[in-house]
Amino acid sequence: MGFFSLGEAKDYVFFKPGTWWVYQNTRTGLKDSINVQYSILDTLESSGKKWRFLDEVFYVQSKSSSTGHYYFFYQRKGTAAVTEPVKKVLPLLERRDPFEGDINCFYFPFDAYPNQSGSVSIFLNKQDTMVMNGKIFKDVAIFYLTNDNTEPEPLKRNPAKYYWAKNYGLIRKDLFDGKFMGDTSKLYHSWKLINSKIIQ
Repeated sequence: MGFFSLGEAKDYVFFKPGTWWVYQNTRTGLKDSINVQYSILDTLESSGKKWRFLDEVFYVQSKSSSTGHYYFFYQRKGTAAVTEPVKKVLPLLERRDPFEGDINCFYFPFDAYPNQSGSVSIFLNKQDTMVMNGKIFKDVAIFYLTNDNTEPEPLKRNPAKYYWAKNYGLIRKDLFDGKFMGDTSKLYHSWKLINSKIIQ
């Protein structure tokens, strides 16, 4: 049915199997490729004689080649209404097997600050263009996280920034060596996109 359309957010967060990204760590030089294994963007329907229920599903599963971690990026919203669209996109990102944590590192509309618990994500700004490794990315949305719970100890509670580019997804992540919540005075490392194959 395609009920869960995602709107403009789809260009930032939804990718089909066959998509991959290669990132490089600025601190260690380590490269890591993330490969999309499965994705769905649709409405699942169940009904009875007197009821009809729609479960709107956005889900992307990918895997890291260097660590073996799985990344689950998803949002589900059940509704009894047939024509009510999803007005806010607030997907959850989980790092699993082994489980490291989960965060909200993206939301849309960008000016709609959603209710969150745990690590708080704040939209900072959107840049029309950003040049990185000689490549130009357009419509880059930047989010700040008070603490990135997907990181292993002892970095789990450090603040971070996520950079999302239209039609590319996540192009950069900065992790800070914060001494207190909100401290971004010292960069610990960045993961920057150096190659990709995108299928949307």
